Amino acid sequence: KEKGFWQGETVVYIVTLGALFNMATSVNNPILYNSKYYRYGLGMLVFLTVVSYINYSIFIPLWGLEGAAFATALSSVSYNFLKFFFIWKKMGLQPFDVSSLKTLLLISACGLLWFVNIDLGSATLEIVAMSLLVSALYVTGAYYLKIVPELFQVKHISDIKKRLGF
Repeated sequence: KEKGFWQGETVVYIVTLGALFNMATSVNNPILYNSKYYRYGLGMLVFLTVVSYINYSIFIPLWGLEGAAFATALSSVSYNFLKFFFIWKKMGLQPFDVSSLKTLLLISACGLLWFVNIDLGSATLEIVAMSLLVSALYVTGAYYLKIVPELFQVKHISDIKKRLGF
């Protein structure tokens, strides 16, 4: 690939994976800091600082920009996993269930569409077609896997009309 923005493509993937785990466990901050265990949060932030320093010291010299991305993602995942594990063990709370696994599998299936090559002669048309394809797969999959229980609370179209005020 030519030089330019493509040099950072791997960095985007690495940081995205770290951010995905962060988003999946993001509710841990309010739970921890608004509980009687809020002081443990400071210790975990110190842990994050130390782990980040060690990771940057190791991976930046090895891999440069990709090393910085990997160190960031690894530090973030370690910190969030520590909070997740602490809250799970101390409070008995954790955000994952069978629907989480189904959602992960569905997102992975949608990600496989990355390898589908649609040639419509126009980048705009290809983006629209791919967006529609991914959306259709996700919505259909979410419906049949029963990921969103609220979809099954409405039994008839008359229920929808009542809820909307028609």
